[in-house]
Amino acid sequence: MVTKNNVIFSSVTIPIAEQGLASAGTFLFILIGAKVLGIEEFGLVALLFNVIMTFSTLIFALVLLPISSSKDEFASPDQVATHSLSMLLVLSLAAVPILSLALFLLVPVNINAGNEVYIMLVAWGHLHFTFEVLRWLVIRYGDLKVCLMSSAIRWVGFFTALAFCEGQYESFSWKSYILLNSLMMIIWILVVGRHLVKVLDLSKFKITIDLVQLKAALPLTSFTLAKITFNYGVISLILRFWNLEVIAALQAFKSIANVFGTISQVIDNHLTAFLARTKRALEISTRAIMLTISVCVILLISAHMAKDVVTPIILDQTYLPYSSFFVLALYGSLLQLVIRPFATKVRLERDSKAFYAAIPVIGMIFFPLIALSGDSEELYFLVFLAESAPIALLTVYLVRKASALMDAGHLR
Repeated sequence: MVTKNNVIFSSVTIPIAEQGLASAGTFLFILIGAKVLGIEEFGLVALLFNVIMTFSTLIFALVLLPISSSKDEFASPDQVATHSLSMLLVLSLAAVPILSLALFLLVPVNINAGNEVYIMLVAWGHLHFTFEVLRWLVIRYGDLKVCLMSSAIRWVGFFTALAFCEGQYESFSWKSYILLNSLMMIIWILVVGRHLVKVLDLSKFKITIDLVQLKAALPLTSFTLAKITFNYGVISLILRFWNLEVIAALQAFKSIANVFGTISQVIDNHLTAFLARTKRALEISTRAIMLTISVCVILLISAHMAKDVVTPIILDQTYLPYSSFFVLALYGSLLQLVIRPFATKVRLERDSKAFYAAIPVIGMIFFPLIALSGDSEELYFLVFLAESAPIALLTVYLVRKASALMDAGHLR
């Protein structure tokens, strides 16, 4: 017998379990890669991962926004799915030259990036983009248990195959690591894609771009392009003044710190879809925000005290010179946790002015980076500014809310 409590329990636990499994899989993928491949080879994996994840924010703005925040007043589920898959196809074609050009411009001449690096980037990137769109379609319209089971198969299969290959071969290259991950991602895509064909009426699919949804995504897309430019600028400066080891260390510590960011991803991925389905508004409690900030400060102080002890245990001695990245990565992850509810609220309310106003703020954060000369102290300043970028949207949101309250006479 299905009771109301069972439904509520299922609606809460399954999204958390799905997001937890997705985050845990990525966490272990990065962590094990950092230990198995060594810091130099893992640097290439981390570089490609960063380029792909940065570009995927554009996929989010143009493709995933209609899925996550549409309240179905503009289109039916089938229309949203058709638009999203059509945009995925268009962006997939555009991604080939864009990703290749990005990598070409980012990587300096002193780093050997052969043709296989570009091939891996494009192939892995396309699989990741397809994975993201299909996952969000399931979250919004499908049975999330299918997504949960497919993710379990994907990651169990990957780590089982990795353990087998480790036992059979003495060395394991970065290319083999990415290929193995890509193979399991293809299996996930086939299983989930079959489910979506049944749930949504995609039997007569044809490329159709919904201009209403495209226009609605324009403000977030503009803001996203500013963030992409900012992120690629940071990566370029790191590669220009330092090396792939810094990219590897930064990505490894970001993955460790992202354990605390899983909550913010649940808010962004699942809560947004739930609010869109139920046509509810997101209420932000001041008390909850203050409590969260207090806990974050305690965690940051603890991380600073334990970084030199934790780093050799979780990773190895080669990452010890970069242990301060753990504190900075944790700061970025916790900052996302605090800011995510505000960003979700802006997105659900389709506050286009907030997105446009945040773009020059991003520029103000990026401007000091131009003066960097490559000193080791400036590396940590660079990473700190990079992790602080989400403050741009929060600043605009708070200023606009304060202005609205003043206009209403609530603030004097």
